[in-house]
Order: sequence, then structure tokens, then C-alpha cells
Amino acid sequence: MGRRVGIALFWMMLCYVIGMSSFSILPALFWPDHAPRPPAVATDRCAEEIAALDRELLNNTEATLRGERLLPLQAWLRDWDGRYAALSTDCGALEPARKDLFKLRTGIESLIQSYERGPGKARQRIRHALEALSDGTGAARSNG
Repeated sequence: MGRRVGIALFWMMLCYVIGMSSFSILPALFWPDHAPRPPAVATDRCAEEIAALDRELLNNTEATLRGERLLPLQAWLRDWDGRYAALSTDCGALEPARKDLFKLRTGIESLIQSYERGPGKARQRIRHALEALSDGTGAARSNG
């Protein structure tokens, strides 16, 4: 008798697990619009994080153009991407702004890479030439 009850409970549990998993998997496969959605990030938190990521992106870009960047480009972008990925759930009314933020990030990465290949190198040569001139005139003034 106990064995039959155990077998019946096992099959009932197996049917329950299969039924519950198919409840979320099948709609996601065949009717993605009707599939269960992950909980949305609170709009206020999403707005704060979008503003912080935007500010960080622009501050790091400004530091790069001034020649004051502390981390290599890929390192700070990797950190930035990690924070952006945390916003990958639905931000509600801010979803277009979240997507635009990633377009801005991609464009700024291209801008910085282009700057470092051309104008950034020219700027470094100018700075080195001016530093060499100021070192040379300072030494000449102290001798004369």
C-alpha cells in the first residue's frame, strides 16, 4: 500500500513540475507577447541610473580629451557596460532613453578611438613640444 502511494505521489509531483515549467516555457516559445515578463525596474531607480551613466560617460569623455583619463578606455567602458546591463529590464516610459544611452555610449567609444588615432597624437606632440620649449627656456634664463 505504501509503495503505491509513493509511486502516485512521485507521478503527481512529476506532472506538477512539467506542467509549471511548460506554463512559462511554451508561451515564451510560441507566443512571446503573452509570456510572463520579468518585474520592471522602478522608474525612479531607472531614471537615477540613466542620469548617472550619462554623467559618467560624458565626464570620462571630457577627461579623455583633456588627457586626464585614469583607466584605459576598455576598462571603464567594461565597468559602464556592467551597470548598463543591470538596466536591461523594462524601464517603462524611459525605455527609449535607455536605448539612446547605449547609442550615445557606442558613438562616444568610436569618437574616442578616432581621437586617439589622429588628433590625440597630434595634441600629445604639441604638449611635448611646448614642455620641451619651456624646459629649454627655463634653463636658458637661469644661465643668463
